[in-house]
Formats: sequence, structure tokens, C-alpha cells
Amino acid sequence: MNWREWAGLAVLLLWGLGAGARAEDLPHYDVEVLVFASLHADDGREAWPPLAHAPATDRALPFVAGNGIRPLEGPRNLQAIADAMRRSSGYRPLLHWRWRQPGWERGQALPVRVLASAADGRPLLDGTLTLARSRYLHLHADLVYADPYVDAPVALREVRRMRSGELHYLDHPRFGVLVQVNPAARD
Repeated sequence: MNWREWAGLAVLLLWGLGAGARAEDLPHYDVEVLVFASLHADDGREAWPPLAHAPATDRALPFVAGNGIRPLEGPRNLQAIADAMRRSSGYRPLLHWRWRQPGWERGQALPVRVLASAADGRPLLDGTLTLARSRYLHLHADLVYADPYVDAPVALREVRRMRSGELHYLDHPRFGVLVQVNPAARD
């Protein structure tokens, strides 16, 4: 082998070792999401543009164990808020999920598919939530809510820079998202 072949082999070997170490050493995060609807009748003062496109869900991870995410059981930090919403005449929880996932870097983060239906099976909520890590955590929400009080579906599309441990609120007049992300304890 000449020096160029040795150098190429060394670069490939170092890159391969680094990639393997990165995959194993990624920090993991516990994500808790509470999506809720506003039950206040639409007063007609706000108008939303027609839905230009549905959320891209073709490569989203289903909310089941595997594929890098793990639904979590047990106590939830946002449970008291969800319970208060259930008792309220103004809000209704659409979904309340908790999961653990790796802290994928931007560009490699995989979206989690968000689906919720009414008791009669009618779809209410569809879209994705994507948590990505760079200097800060970033949550990208791409959700569509089939609001029974509005003639057409409404979309919440937002990217939010987050700090772990803080409660964040993504807002739309017809529905909202509360999200909290915490570093996961090592298993």
C-alpha cells in the first residue's frame, strides 16, 4: 500500500469508530407533550388561510416502542394540567404522551407521528413533532387540527428553541401544545 491508501484507510477507520461512538453516546431525552383544543366557539374575527399542505408524515416514527423511541409509563409532570383541562368547559386534551428518544442532531432527527381521533373515530389531530439537538434543543411542530368549530382544518407550524426542564407553550387560537423535555436518567 502506498501512503495515500494508508491515509484513506486511516480516515475511514477513524470516521467509523467516531460514528459508532456517537450513536452509543447520544444523550437521551424524556419528552412529554399535551395537545389540547379550545372549546370556545369561533367568533369569526380571525381567519386562517386554507391548509396549503398536509404534514409530511411519510418518514415519521409511529408512537410505539422501537425505531429509536420508547413510550414511557408512570407519573407525568403535566398530569395536573391535563386533569384541570378535562374539568374545564373551555379546553379539552386531545393527547397526552410521554416518550424517551435519543438527542438526534439537526438534519438527522426523526419526526414522531402524532395522531388523535374523537370517540366516534373521526380524526381530530394529525402531524409530527421533531426534537433535534444542536447548541440548544429545538422542537418542530407540524400539526393539523380538524376543529369542529371552524369550517376547515387549522395548522400549527412552529419551530421552538427549548431548554430542558422548562415548560413550553406553542400557541394557536384553536389549539395548543404544552411540551417539556428533560434529560433522561441512564437506564
